[in-house]
Amino acid sequence: MSLYTLWCTKTYTLAPLVVGITPGCEDQLAANNDKFQSVLNDIIDFVNERRAYVLSDWAALSMEEPVVSSVSHSPLKPSSVEEVTITANVEAAAGGSVKSVTLYWRTRGGFESVEMSLGGDIWSVTLPPQAMLEIVEYYVEAVQAIAGEESSTFQPPTAAQKPMNFAVGPPGGWVVGPWVVFNEVSGKKMDWIEIYNPTSNPINLAGYYLNKGGMPGEGFFFDPSFGDEYLIVASMGFMVVYADMPAPTPTPLVTNFSIDADGDVLTLYKADLLVDFVRFGRTFRGMSRGRAIDGSPDWVEKYEPTPCASNGMLGDLNEDGDVGQDSR
Repeated sequence: MSLYTLWCTKTYTLAPLVVGITPGCEDQLAANNDKFQSVLNDIIDFVNERRAYVLSDWAALSMEEPVVSSVSHSPLKPSSVEEVTITANVEAAAGGSVKSVTLYWRTRGGFESVEMSLGGDIWSVTLPPQAMLEIVEYYVEAVQAIAGEESSTFQPPTAAQKPMNFAVGPPGGWVVGPWVVFNEVSGKKMDWIEIYNPTSNPINLAGYYLNKGGMPGEGFFFDPSFGDEYLIVASMGFMVVYADMPAPTPTPLVTNFSIDADGDVLTLYKADLLVDFVRFGRTFRGMSRGRAIDGSPDWVEKYEPTPCASNGMLGDLNEDGDVGQDSR
């Protein structure tokens, strides 16, 4: 069944609702019904116009698209002093030729475009070093020409809606595994930070630093004198650090900073190497932000916080641009 048919057969008037309504409201219901029908007619006209447009140029719209594959960036975990090269394979459809390949990228704000160049069988472009703790988002568009007509495709197919990305570390670079990750954060009512160990071995955080987007050696220090109970994160285990407030139970894991409820950046360092960081938006009272699945790249809003417990499967991915470090 077409969308047009569905609209025409599955849209109802308000007539069945007038039975048993409060006396005197009939005129208001009738007025609302007229307005509803007017809007519906406008939608049907719009659908008809779009259908006519599609059918008028069906040959161009049904052209086979170029194939874009193997889009990647190198190095996978760049530092703030390294250039990043983005590459892609592009194949034109039968009888066509690749006209252009464009990279769209951004750190914040709108996407910038830059033409990629062909070297052998690989299209590539190199981006200059980016600021520490930035998230660089990108996608690729390929345009081909067949018999005087053009068609294009994007990789990933979601393009700007959900692009590929990489995170930028400090000048010293990223730690080489094993590593832990930020897994959940609460910045309202009680400030706490959950750290998760996704590896098969315990990890000792002695000597690590936790701060708010600062440099190595700044912020809260995981002092070796805390003892193993407060330093070792078991395999697939969790550790909670409280932010600048009394903890519900005695613990040395209380930072010298608080979390901004309107959004913040958290960083974890081992010596001068970045272990993980996350940038997140506003946190509402009684809620938290956490990874959709423990250790996964996507963050969501959580209506039921789970400190020191698995996040499990959660709801829809957030749509406000918050991104955790996911270039592992």
